[in-house]
Amino acid sequence: MRQLAENIRAIVEEQGTPLQRGKFFEKLALSHLSGSRYRPGEECLELAKLAVSQSQDSANLSEVAAIRFVLGFVHLWRG
Repeated sequence: MRQLAENIRAIVEEQGTPLQRGKFFEKLALSHLSGSRYRPGEECLELAKLAVSQSQDSANLSEVAAIRFVLGFVHLWRG
């Protein structure tokens, strides 16, 4: 799944809406979180931060809030 995500990452970054970009990086962060058995590394944290920054211009506030929650969740598991 991560390999597929890496294959389409450039397209999402170039052509995706703010919400699409945010959700893309949110899902990558969650993939790293579960893959690390909830011991997230720096890459997971950076993906979650990127998800928040990419979603900032979206008008869908509930989705933006959910993406911010994931960042908080990653911080929680990092201690």
